[in-house]
Amino acid sequence: MQNKTTVLSCYKQEKRAGALLCEESLFLYIGDEMDKLDITDLDGSRKKHRRKKAEHIEGTVTVHKVSRRQRKKESPQRQKHPVLYAILDDLEVIGIALAISVFLLEFVIINARVPSGSMVSTIGVGDRLIGFRLAYATQEPQRGDVIIFRFPDDESQRFIKRIIGLPGDTVEIRQNEENPELADVYVNGVKLEEGYLGEPMLYDPVPGGKHTFTVPEGSYLVLGDNRNHSNDARFWTNTYVSKDKILAKAVFRYYSGTTRFLSFKMIQ
Repeated sequence: MQNKTTVLSCYKQEKRAGALLCEESLFLYIGDEMDKLDITDLDGSRKKHRRKKAEHIEGTVTVHKVSRRQRKKESPQRQKHPVLYAILDDLEVIGIALAISVFLLEFVIINARVPSGSMVSTIGVGDRLIGFRLAYATQEPQRGDVIIFRFPDDESQRFIKRIIGLPGDTVEIRQNEENPELADVYVNGVKLEEGYLGEPMLYDPVPGGKHTFTVPEGSYLVLGDNRNHSNDARFWTNTYVSKDKILAKAVFRYYSGTTRFLSFKMIQ
């Protein structure tokens, strides 16, 4: 064998049981000589040489894969400063977790707290809920969906209401035939059944509210479930919510502001 004075691409140039661990090729160290090995499995199949360690044991050669984690643990710098590298490992995990959290909150979900009672009894004051940002990526909003959106009169604020009118709908708030003080909602001439209301809807809980709506294309009419105590489309200057201002569909509540405990409930 010819003497080899240099070995390129070696991962860790140190003698271990007569072996040298290399990046691209596998070399066996014998005395002062290094010869490139052509290693085969017991069944004769050739092994790839990248990132492997050869051990010279009584004339036989065995091959072991070296994982990235193991290589990191065996590095001289890590062995010299174990505490520092342990801290760096923890910081790496925390950084990855934060990056994933930011991505989810910006592009996938909304974590919201509801400060008002306009959606009682579906959503209580102080409830915390999760909204899905991608709910309308492949489908259109539906009547009855509870949505989180930018308030049309002040887009710096986020509101949560229920969709009542779809694009092109005519929505009317009519006086109840039996009790004129109460009201019912009609969509395109058909009475809307609203089982989610906690109490009967008053016809005019606050004087000056609108009662008839024609929803423009690309927009939606939204009202609160707590109809008698809700600041909603009946009282806004900009009555309708355009689709591009819808941020998410409310999916479930995970914390109750009433009990102040974790409390899971699907929002329907």
